[in-house]
Formats: sequence, structure tokens, C-alpha cells
Amino acid sequence: MTHLSSVVSVANPPFCPKCEGCSEREECLLGKLSSDPGACRKGTAKLPQRIQLATGEMLFRRMDDCRSLFVICSGAIKTQRVTAEGHLVVTGLWLPGDILGLEALGGAEYEFDAVATKAGTVVRLDVRLLLEVCTQTPAMNIWFTQRLGQLLRRRDIDHASSKCLQSNARILRFFLDLHERTRQDETDQGIEGELPMHKQDIARYLNMTPETLSRNLSTLRRKRLLFISKTHYTVPDVAHVRSMAAL
Repeated sequence: MTHLSSVVSVANPPFCPKCEGCSEREECLLGKLSSDPGACRKGTAKLPQRIQLATGEMLFRRMDDCRSLFVICSGAIKTQRVTAEGHLVVTGLWLPGDILGLEALGGAEYEFDAVATKAGTVVRLDVRLLLEVCTQTPAMNIWFTQRLGQLLRRRDIDHASSKCLQSNARILRFFLDLHERTRQDETDQGIEGELPMHKQDIARYLNMTPETLSRNLSTLRRKRLLFISKTHYTVPDVAHVRSMAAL
């Protein structure tokens, strides 16, 4: 089992330190749970735990017992695995509001390693807690089922993109999706934001070599479609980029 350096049990809402006043509260699992202050003290489930992660810290390892879900409050987390050929593959990027560890709904073990790419906070939920709340609260059951459907749809789109799109379009779609998920405003200068992980991990996530990513980034920069610094990205012409990144 992975050792975590900073874990605090949370008996009462808000479970996320940014929950109060958050504009996305109704779209977040923690916000939904906070609407019922007694929900997390019902039944036999463990209390939620707030975990502080440093950059590079591992949240869980592949093959750890899968008994918890994790809601991302801040920062960013990548999931990764090593292939039979020994190659490291980044399988997912998890941002604030995302639910990580859905394998816990089926028992078994985690399928991937989960590593923080940006320092932040997550809340660990005993899977029994979620199942008990969903059983007792039909509205919560409906909401969570819809949320699962959204997550599966995004996974299907990511898979289709990796199979159907050329490298340039895959890169552009990644940054458009990143912008939508972080809910940042679009300005007259386009869209911009922080890179959630290193370029090498972005290449692994997009199923291309770092060299291929670098060449394509140079091409996109020359065409003034995408600018990447060490820590940030900018997309000046959003409408044009959206048309190029469409499936």
C-alpha cells in the first residue's frame, strides 16, 4: 500500500477546502455530498480523508487494493502503466472536479499508478460511502450515473482521437479539451493556461514520441496556432483550431 505523507479525516463539510463559493459545486461529487451534512456519517464507511500531494508524489500504485475513490480538488494527477515491452504509457490526466479510481466500484485492484504532476489536494472517499449514499438518495444515484456516462464518453472520444486524428490535430484537441476542463475564459487573445504535466508526459498521453511532439509543436508555432513555453500554453485562433481538431 502506498504511504501518503499528509492525510486528514474530514467529518463535516466542506470536504474540499475550495468547496464553499465554488461555481462548479453542483457538478462535483464533493459538492453533492456536502448538501447532506450527515451523509458521510451514515453506515459503516470510513470518513472522507483530505490528502495533500506534492509534485511527483504517488497517490496509489497499480495492484494496490481498490477500495477508494478520489476527487481532485486542486493540482493535477496522471495515471500511468508500463507495457509488456517496458514502455511507460500515460493513460489519463485528472484535473479538479474529476473522479479517480472508479475501479473501486468493482472491487479488485487499481489498474494504474497515480502520480501528482502538480501539487494539490484530493479527497479520498470510501467506496462504501458512495454506494450507501446512492442507495439512500435516488437523486444522488441519478446524478452519479450521469457523471459516469460523461466520463465514459470522454474516454471514448480520447480513444477515437488517438486512432483517427493526425498528430497535429491530436495535439490541438488535447489543449482545447484541457481548456474546457479547467473552465478558463476565452479572451480576444485566444485561450491560455498552465501545462498540467511535462511535455514528455504529454507525448506519452498522446501516444507519440517526444521527438514527434517537438516537431509538431514547432510546426504549430510557425503557423501561429499554438504557442508553448516551459509552463504555459496559448491558442490564439480558437475557431480555426477547433475546426482542425474536429473528429
